[in-house]
Amino acid sequence: MDAHGLHLLLLTFIFAMYFLVLAYLRGRRMSFGAFAFWGLVAMLLPAFGPFFVIAIRPGNLTARPR
Repeated sequence: MDAHGLHLLLLTFIFAMYFLVLAYLRGRRMSFGAFAFWGLVAMLLPAFGPFFVIAIRPGNLTARPR
C-alpha cells in the first residue's frame, strides 16, 4: 500500500469515528451547546476525540420507548 492509500484509509477512519460519536451523542439528553461542544472535541482531536467523548459519557441517557 502506498502513501496515498494509507492517507485515504486514515481519513476514512477519522470520518467513521466522527459519525459514530454523533450517533452516540444523539442518544444522550443535553443542550445544543453541550452537543456542539462535544462534537467539536471529537472533531478537533481527530484520532482520540471520539474515544474521549464516548468514555466520558456526557449528558444523560435518553429513555427509549419499549
